[in-house]
Amino acid sequence: MKHLINRILPFLFLSVMLPALASCGDDENDTPDSPQIQKENYFTGTTTTYPVDNPSSVYTSDKSTYLVTLDPESNQASISIENADFLQGMPQLGVMTFNGLTYSVDNEATDENGTAVVRLKCDALDPEIANRPFPAFPITDLSATMLTGKNLSLTFICTYRGTPFTVKFKGAPAK
Repeated sequence: MKHLINRILPFLFLSVMLPALASCGDDENDTPDSPQIQKENYFTGTTTTYPVDNPSSVYTSDKSTYLVTLDPESNQASISIENADFLQGMPQLGVMTFNGLTYSVDNEATDENGTAVVRLKCDALDPEIANRPFPAFPITDLSATMLTGKNLSLTFICTYRGTPFTVKFKGAPAK
């Protein structure tokens, strides 16, 4: 029995140590870490709205706060807008939410700190307020580019009373 243990023991040692030794190496040859992604990103900035067929009739506001929430498990995202202000005289509706957005992480486009560029997209959705859909105000052609925790650029079309409006937002982290 002792003879069998002496023959197997070196192989057992190698099978345990070989994976650990293979993972060692110099930092220059190691693959880079995955980009950093924050799951919740709050932004304030400027929202600009204009009729699609009349870009010279611009309404601008800095009242809204945008929250982009990413779910890495489902690859789905949502945008919640507090104090949504797209048009002159727009009533305060509470938090407006855009659910069911898809997103992708651009692993090639990161900043110097390894922060990821995230691209969001949705062809069409009904906004929700207090978990109630509002199909009378359809949202289409939504696209956004976000550097997680650093900046957000968002564009979509919102149709109000039969008129499509382009809505654009550019923002930085809310303070």
